[in-house]
Amino acid sequence: MTAPEPEPAESATRPHSESLSKAPPLRGPAFFSRPWFWALFIGSLFTIPLIKGVGADFPPPLPGIDRAPSEFELQDESGATVRLSNLAGYLVVATELPLASGSARQYAMLTMRAIRKRLRGLGSSVVFVMLSHGGSADELSAVLDEWNVRKPVNAFLLDNDREAMSQLRHEGASASADWFLLDRHGRLRGAYGVGMMNAPESDQDQSQQLVAVEKEMDRLVLDAGQLANWSASDPPLEQP
Repeated sequence: MTAPEPEPAESATRPHSESLSKAPPLRGPAFFSRPWFWALFIGSLFTIPLIKGVGADFPPPLPGIDRAPSEFELQDESGATVRLSNLAGYLVVATELPLASGSARQYAMLTMRAIRKRLRGLGSSVVFVMLSHGGSADELSAVLDEWNVRKPVNAFLLDNDREAMSQLRHEGASASADWFLLDRHGRLRGAYGVGMMNAPESDQDQSQQLVAVEKEMDRLVLDAGQLANWSASDPPLEQP
């Protein structure tokens, strides 16, 4: 009869619960428990970006800051007279609306809608003006009903002699500009576009034109945001 094998010692099979209970808890550095540390830490989260923002370089003001306000007077589809100076206090994006050509009319409405959508973050600070030509007030009203346009963020004016559009192109020094950006004081600050009413001759030309139009839209949106959000880029008119 063989003797039973001795049982292994308790210390070899499981840890001592008593020794573990006496072990000191894990702790970080002592200053983690200090209220002043967390106050400084949270404060730095706000202070550091503010310091970086103050030291950041702002873009130069857009051209036209010394230009006299643009002005013209036209009638809308209801026969009411609208002066450009009536829109003082708003940023204005202006373009033309050909009524006689269905494809050009559709292109103008779609591109203006796209610009308006991209500038919706600026809210009611922007008014969109479309200078229509090639049709009557009744025809303009029919187009507005067809497209279900929203007011008062849009103004549709009759410019059948195209004098207002010619004036903006002259002031903007761009005979092919499609859109114009005016600041809150009526100064023309930018001309954009590549002559969207000129039909491309081939699919390749059309593709290149669409790329160019998209770049011009990007530039307009960027400039409008600068005027809306940086007061130094849109100072009040100098008093005589």
